[in-house]
Amino acid sequence: RLVWVCCVGCIARLDKRWFWHGVVGQVSYGTHEEDGGYRLSKVSHSLFDVIRFIMTETNLQTLLATLSPSLDPAEMVFCCLGEFPDLAELSTPPFAFINEEERWTVILEKDMADTLGWIYEGVFRRITLEVNSSLEAVGLTAVVATELTKHSISANVVAAFHHDHIFVPVERANDALTCLQSIQRQHT
Repeated sequence: RLVWVCCVGCIARLDKRWFWHGVVGQVSYGTHEEDGGYRLSKVSHSLFDVIRFIMTETNLQTLLATLSPSLDPAEMVFCCLGEFPDLAELSTPPFAFINEEERWTVILEKDMADTLGWIYEGVFRRITLEVNSSLEAVGLTAVVATELTKHSISANVVAAFHHDHIFVPVERANDALTCLQSIQRQHT
């Protein structure tokens, strides 16, 4: 059952940070374990819970202690296209579209790229850092890249609103996951 929560022009202070909160979309009843997503248990707590839901972490030690890396089983590739692809050709949405000055980069599953005949270089696996990191956090990417560099593992990082995603060569994916889990153990 879905409930629409709308807080227009609300200002709230939490953890010494100010949040301006405009409009929030769907929030459902339920539990956290349904699909790994956040669910409100009571609408009466919606403002506090929604603010906590959108709040991101900036403290590097907290980020490292709660890194929670997870390895996606899909093999992923980076394709370079001259123009934005026809979305009707895609059976599932790609992970990302990036509009670079030179061309479009599309990150998608290898099988789909093969089906479409798109050219790519290298095959990767995605490790998602499940910690809800802020785009303004300082040092997280540096620590991750440094640790992977010590093990000669290349890392292609894509930051999104909630999480950072590290694409590593498919043959080194388990080694990379072990390295990132080690970072978390060192900081807990």
